[in-house]
Amino acid sequence: MAEQPAITADTNTAPRTDPLLEQPDGQGVAVNSPPGALTSTANATAPTVASSFFQQPAVQKSIPAVVVIVVLLISVMVYSLFNSASFRPLFEGISQKDQSAIYTALIAADIPVKLDPVSGNVTVSTDDYHEAKLLLASQGLPESSIGGFNLIRKDQSMGTSQFMEKMRYKLAMEEELATSIATIDSIRRARVHLAIPKQSVFIRNREASKASVVVFQHQGRTITTGQVEAIIHMVASSIPFMEAESVSVVDSHGKLLHSKSSSQDFNLSNEQLQYRNQIEDMYRTRVLSILSTFLGKENIHAEVNAEVDYTLIESTSQFFNPKTISLRSEQMSGQSSSSPGASGVPGFLSNNPLTPAGGAGNQTSGSSTGSSTRNYEVDKTIRHEKKIAGVVTRLAVAV
Repeated sequence: MAEQPAITADTNTAPRTDPLLEQPDGQGVAVNSPPGALTSTANATAPTVASSFFQQPAVQKSIPAVVVIVVLLISVMVYSLFNSASFRPLFEGISQKDQSAIYTALIAADIPVKLDPVSGNVTVSTDDYHEAKLLLASQGLPESSIGGFNLIRKDQSMGTSQFMEKMRYKLAMEEELATSIATIDSIRRARVHLAIPKQSVFIRNREASKASVVVFQHQGRTITTGQVEAIIHMVASSIPFMEAESVSVVDSHGKLLHSKSSSQDFNLSNEQLQYRNQIEDMYRTRVLSILSTFLGKENIHAEVNAEVDYTLIESTSQFFNPKTISLRSEQMSGQSSSSPGASGVPGFLSNNPLTPAGGAGNQTSGSSTGSSTRNYEVDKTIRHEKKIAGVVTRLAVAV
């Protein structure tokens, strides 16, 4: 029997192959391998698993849809980022009325407008910002004030000087007064300028504050005298040490409505004119009511001219009644004095007195005074008369 040759294998030098890869039917023999071989095998199979996942038919069909969704999300994010950054608010802290007027004006001018969803402010693009500002300024928008006491709340830094605090308070008062005046009917907007001097600690050295008000009325409306007086008293009562005579009111046409120089006589002239017109209207109405019964209302026309005396007379008189005199008090006083006659000088004659002749040595001298004061109560009458002005002195009627 022939001997079979012995086969020897060097396990240290021969390369080791994976039995699973050599067996196509999946059968293999367990082979001991070093610990590092497992790690290299896992790293090698990871790309294989990923590639096999993307090679699945369902995944390959859904890849285009996923790519489209991702692209849309990125586009929306980029659009929102650039869109929000390119719009900026025009005004902040204004009233809803001004917001509506600004929005309408910009829409009419074909300027793209957006409303901030958080604050509600009107925003425009950065390219149209200055154009929108000029457009609104030409239309007088916004009408209300933006500052006011918000100027004080805006900056509360510790390094603000006392002068800046006073100026900020002055500006805030001007803005608040202008806002209050603009709420009056017939007034569209207003501007207020205050002159508040630094007050002294001594009362006699204090200076009065002054104010100037510029009012802009609505188109087709007039500012009445009562409204002007209301503005004056409102401003004067809002500022310390300010009198109503120290407030000047001017309209947008440069007409002086009230000033310190406009005294009571000037204001009275307007009232006198109104009073005269009322009298003429009253007599005209009476004439028409009497004659229209006979001639017909359409066939008659009357004019009345009244002359009114506006002289104001004040007089004070004092009267005394001499018949009604009564004694109120009386005071009487008297004084008397007496002294004996001269007795001579001490000496020789005094030691040997001579006999007086006819008893002249016993005579004495004296004096007396008296006074009397009487106070009488006299009736006194003081009369103060004031004749009311506005007496009709003449009427001229034409029919």
